[in-house]
Amino acid sequence: LVNVLKGESKKDAFVTVRKMLADNKMSDFAELFRLLYDEVDDYGKGLSKNHKVKILCGHFGFGLHSSIDPQSRYFSMLRNPVSRVYSMYKHLRRNPRSIVKNLDQISIDQFLDQELFIDADNGQVRRLCGIENVNYRIPFGRCSNDMLDLAKHNLKSYCTFGLCEHFDASILYFQNCFDWKNINYYIKNNAPKSVNSQSLSNSNIELIQQVNLSLIHISEPTR
Repeated sequence: LVNVLKGESKKDAFVTVRKMLADNKMSDFAELFRLLYDEVDDYGKGLSKNHKVKILCGHFGFGLHSSIDPQSRYFSMLRNPVSRVYSMYKHLRRNPRSIVKNLDQISIDQFLDQELFIDADNGQVRRLCGIENVNYRIPFGRCSNDMLDLAKHNLKSYCTFGLCEHFDASILYFQNCFDWKNINYYIKNNAPKSVNSQSLSNSNIELIQQVNLSLIHISEPTR
């Protein structure tokens, strides 16, 4: 399994790594995008009867392997929560098909205070802990330290992971873990240069940090 947590950094980790997989001639490749939790579960159960698909890439939570193959492996690309949330906010603002409307009239603080997009609240922790499904979503602002601990356990026990902020080093690490032959890449789906979390005020950063539990300290051994 491939579970690359999307974050539009200077090198969009998700799309760039997806292209790298194609360049490495990974066969039996399938993508899982924009599926609801129940649809993902149904898809996984279908795959358990059809083993032609060996690599899944998409936005889905931990646990899909139980429906496919318990021996499946994940790899993920993590991102600093402050940069991730700000990039998400800017992406939704410039996307005409965004499910959040009129964001051009809403500040980043209002975006968080009004709880307009649940993935802005610990999106990485939510996916990595793997406890949510179509019938059970943790409300905005209710993610707990137990969820963070479970996410860290799953990350350390089942996932190979890198960091968007250390993209090149992460790719070298993945090459060693998965025996990739070709790690040349070019930037895909890069966000506009104006999307830079350095433009956030200290109060903006503090609010994002308050909303999001942090996975950052877990990254120290990978640096």
